[in-house]
Amino acid sequence: MNNYEKDNITPQLLSQWIQEEKDGNTELTQRIGFAFLYGDGGIQPNVQLGLKYLDKAAVECNNVEAQYMLGLFYENGNYTVKDEEKSISYYTMAAINNHAESQYALGCLLLQGKHKNPKWLYWICKSHLNGFSSATAYLENMVVNDGDIAKRTIEYQLEAISVSE
Repeated sequence: MNNYEKDNITPQLLSQWIQEEKDGNTELTQRIGFAFLYGDGGIQPNVQLGLKYLDKAAVECNNVEAQYMLGLFYENGNYTVKDEEKSISYYTMAAINNHAESQYALGCLLLQGKHKNPKWLYWICKSHLNGFSSATAYLENMVVNDGDIAKRTIEYQLEAISVSE
């Protein structure tokens, strides 16, 4: 799921990454976050610091993987408390960057969460157009269960997305 290589991280390598990140190598920000979060390779886990680096990667570096993972963490309460609004925020960042899994997750959250939002279908359709099979299966299931109205609604949404891009 991520390009973090747990077995190859040492405290010395992490220190080197932190210095390189401070010197402007923002590609390391996400990797540092996962290193602290998972605490492998002799590194003391530090969830708070790991989340801080992942947030920096997501927000300041526009790292799609960090955006998606933080969306998951906040949606499910992994490494942090559940927070639907933060989950929606991180998923939205990644969805705007065409991350198909985030688009699908965002669509599902907007449909089922406390912040029901009519854009749920837009994001599931975008995910389908980006090749995410779960989104395709969801839309197919809608047509099977809800018939022509669902089919026309989906077709309309897909056409609207195509025209806007």
